[in-house]
Amino acid sequence: MKKLLIAILSVLIICVVGSAAVFAARHNSGNIQPTTIAEIQKNSYDDQRVLIEGQFTKHVYDDIFTFQDNNGTEMNVEVDDDCWFNLELNVPVQILAEVDKDWHGMDLDVKGIKKL
Repeated sequence: MKKLLIAILSVLIICVVGSAAVFAARHNSGNIQPTTIAEIQKNSYDDQRVLIEGQFTKHVYDDIFTFQDNNGTEMNVEVDDDCWFNLELNVPVQILAEVDKDWHGMDLDVKGIKKL
C-alpha cells in the first residue's frame, strides 16, 4: 500500500512540475528581442512569439485594435479583455504577441501588454 501511494504521489508531482515548466516556456518573453511590424510581416512563421514596442492608435471593433510600432508601421491586432487592463490609446506599450498565419493572411494575437 505504501509503495502504491508513493507511486501515485510521484506521478502527480511529475505532472504538476511538467505543466508548470510548459506554462513558463509559453509565457516567457525574456529571451525575445523587440522587433518591428515590417520585420514580422517579412520573416515570421506561424505561432512565433514576437515582442513589439509602440502604441494602440485605434479601436476597430470588438477585440481588434490598430497597433503602430515605433517605426510608424500599423497592423490590426487582436487583444482579449484579460490583456487590456484599462489601457488607453496612444500610450507607449510593449506587446507580446503570437503570429497567426493562415490562408487569408497574418494576424497578431496579443498575449501580454506592458506600459513603457
